[in-house]
Amino acid sequence: MFAQPPEATQQTLHPYSMQKQTTSFKIIAEDLHILNPFFQQAVEKKDTKSLTALACQLASTGAHALDVNLGPSRKNLNKLDWVIDTIQNCTDLPLFLSAVALKQPQLLLRQKTRLTVNAVTADPDSLNQDLATCKKYDTNLVVLLVKPGLLGTGIQEKMEIASDVIAKSLEIGFPLERLYLDPILASRQDPFSWEISRGVPDIDPIIESIELLKEASEGAVKTIISLSNATSGLDPENRSAIHCQLLPLLQQAGLDAAIINTKDPRLMASIKK
Repeated sequence: MFAQPPEATQQTLHPYSMQKQTTSFKIIAEDLHILNPFFQQAVEKKDTKSLTALACQLASTGAHALDVNLGPSRKNLNKLDWVIDTIQNCTDLPLFLSAVALKQPQLLLRQKTRLTVNAVTADPDSLNQDLATCKKYDTNLVVLLVKPGLLGTGIQEKMEIASDVIAKSLEIGFPLERLYLDPILASRQDPFSWEISRGVPDIDPIIESIELLKEASEGAVKTIISLSNATSGLDPENRSAIHCQLLPLLQQAGLDAAIINTKDPRLMASIKK
């Protein structure tokens, strides 16, 4: 998936229908991830030339935003200011920053366009503070529809978590138009099911979750998924084929944004404009 970059060139969740949003589908490039060896090497060496080349390459793919994930390392967190500045010197595309940025929230001020924190869980012990911080620093926030102690991951559980997240957002005054909910598209955990499905994830609960969130909120809530999470362990050709099948279905259900491999021309061509 990673390649050497070229040289630079009907359930009511809450009464918030007045905050209904109309947005176009947002494509977020995934390659600025610490698991990408080229990105990892650029960060470790603070190689401005290499990071600029990778960011510029992604900016040319048709992406609307860039996802930046340095992992949990404190050492890498200390380089986040350099990473942000280097990328923003190359492109004005908005950045999605991993939640580790909340440990140094002053970094959220280093924005040409509004940053997005991607992502936090719905943990009631920390969500209020996360929402308050993102409100203070004028950022968007992605919340995963999962929280500690919840064993079930079905549609009902996801809707209950979504209701809690939205209620807390309204209570704190965090604008719903800056909130993304992620129903978490993942690969099948059972080896037998994974083998039978040939690695194709169970998409139906995700589609239904997206539809219910859009219907119940009258469009006020935005939804997002990370597409590559669903096909871990497959070869690039099969991953691409599955992604091309899944993304149009998710879009048809009302998905607002996806973090994807924007360097895959087949996948980019499959996106409903």
